[in-house]
Amino acid sequence: MRRIIAAATISISPAMSQTPPKAPTVFVQQTTEGWFTALPREVGRELRYRTVWMRGDHDGVTKVAYRTSLWHIRFDCAGMFQVDAATTRRADDSIVDNWDAPRRPFERVRPGSLYALLENWTCSQP
Repeated sequence: MRRIIAAATISISPAMSQTPPKAPTVFVQQTTEGWFTALPREVGRELRYRTVWMRGDHDGVTKVAYRTSLWHIRFDCAGMFQVDAATTRRADDSIVDNWDAPRRPFERVRPGSLYALLENWTCSQP
């Protein structure tokens, strides 16, 4: 079970700039299982779906067997999602799990979950 600790969106801009240029907003979320991030350049479109690669940093989280994770998630922007690829790695960079499942069924986005926050962010990207 995930419990959301904090949510934030961060605008990144060069430190020396007098007038910061428009910078992408980055998805950053912390849960009891680690930190999760996604970048706007990784948001894509596939037919009627929005897709995103989400990275997880689980360093220091003892309840998971891996230290990093990478998930490819497809949203319909109407409350449904599908995780169709995932890779998890140990601290020594060896692979714990690596799979692709393009025919995996869609699931409902649970309100207040990490997926709900990520869907809102992903579907709001231009």
